[in-house]
Amino acid sequence: MQETGSLPIRTVMDRNMIAADTTEVRSREQAAGATALRLLGSFDVSDTLQAVAESARAALGAARATCYVISDDRVVSSVYTTETDPRARAFLERTVGMGPAEVPIWRHQLAQADPLVVVEDVASDTNLPEALVARLRAGAFLGIRVEHPSVLGEDGRPALLGTLFCTYSAPRLIGSAEREAARGLAALTALALANARLRAEALAALDENRIRARQQEALRRVATEVAAVAAGAAADELFAVVAAEASSLCGAECGLVVRGAGERADVVGVAGESAAAARKRVSGGAAGVLAPLGRALVVPVRTGGGPWGAVVVWCDPDEVPATVQAVLAQMAELVAVAIASAEAREALRTSERRFRALATHAPVGIFEVAPGGECRFVNERWSELTGLSMAQAAGRAWTGAVHPDDRQGVLERWRERVAEGGEFVAEFRCLSSDGGVSWVAGRAVALRDEAGAITGYLGTLADFSERKRAEEELRRQASVIRVVIEGVPAAISLVDRAGKLLLSNAAMDRWDEERGNPPGRTVMERARARA
Repeated sequence: MQETGSLPIRTVMDRNMIAADTTEVRSREQAAGATALRLLGSFDVSDTLQAVAESARAALGAARATCYVISDDRVVSSVYTTETDPRARAFLERTVGMGPAEVPIWRHQLAQADPLVVVEDVASDTNLPEALVARLRAGAFLGIRVEHPSVLGEDGRPALLGTLFCTYSAPRLIGSAEREAARGLAALTALALANARLRAEALAALDENRIRARQQEALRRVATEVAAVAAGAAADELFAVVAAEASSLCGAECGLVVRGAGERADVVGVAGESAAAARKRVSGGAAGVLAPLGRALVVPVRTGGGPWGAVVVWCDPDEVPATVQAVLAQMAELVAVAIASAEAREALRTSERRFRALATHAPVGIFEVAPGGECRFVNERWSELTGLSMAQAAGRAWTGAVHPDDRQGVLERWRERVAEGGEFVAEFRCLSSDGGVSWVAGRAVALRDEAGAITGYLGTLADFSERKRAEEELRRQASVIRVVIEGVPAAISLVDRAGKLLLSNAAMDRWDEERGNPPGRTVMERARARA
């Protein structure tokens, strides 16, 4: 070969051709890059990647350019190619879902240190496996890994986002300009894929926030209804809201709240269909078992007394996200709280009704006062004894029912017992509205909460006026008898059946004294003394 200076003519010719080719390559690269850049901001990354493939084929003068997109789990997720032959295109697209082990050229590319792999003569390259050469069906190829520093793998290095391949029908020289053009297009591809991932992550975060907000709104609505039930409202609206929110969150056609189980199961809340149709969905299974017909997500509702029922949503449980199932579990807990509140309120109402019935028909006066002594409740018998109605006894006005002569002593004793937290017991007189006087025995005990703090006092007033009058009559009669026997000159004594001395007049006392008998001796003792 003829030489020019120290360089072969072939070398000089090649360099001249390379210089010319470089100018052309750069011109094509600029045109292709401009097209790709215009599409880079598109929300549809498919258009951008297809443009990159078209730009790569045009800029590098390739027979075919193909862009493979790699997913997070390192398999091909999509393919963008300039191939127009249907069979060849289908062959390329069959790589979707494949990993490096199933795509030889990808495996070969990953094994290289440099992201850019160039083979100018496939048939004569001894580094390529024969199977790969047979599958390429190309004279030369260029491949480059697509990576971006903003997307890192588990090892902390840039993750593989995709690969860009250009194939040539015959062996050819792939110059530095074409290689730089390939790197530039790979950078555009990496930017597009990184942007797509960031956009997908942002949209996923936005969707997650929307979903979380929707779930929180559902819980807020249920909690509002629970508060209403705790305030005394019926639970029907709560059950309807739970059924509606549960079916909405799961995207299901029907949601139910079921009370009981088996043959005793009853639909108390329904969304999506009529109550009659919903009841047909729940079969009468074995006792204690809820047996919905078909696929359903069943979330049990348990109260302190054990299983109460369930929230049932007609859907495939496997398709309901764990976060939604957690929200349904919280709903079930809120339903349990509402049920417990309603049951406690009904138990309290029942207890109050029983207390009122007992207090109304009790033969004694019943009253309740606050820790400070303010009247809370009096029954009818108390009003009869004191002459004060419930309204008239309010506050501390009840003290006006105590007889003026007894009032100070009663109040002092009341304050002493309250200060000690002990039981109040006293007998005193009450004034009735007509001016009458009744003797009553008052008794009151402290009411305490679970912590032992005094919350008030509950007491009774028992009328013992008849007993008091009988005692006074006995005292009067005894006084009359005393006057009578004292007026008799004869010695008189009154003894019981056992001979115990109950009463004696002065004459009998003098008689005992004259004989040396101590006073108060029984008849038998006196007889023995005389003997």
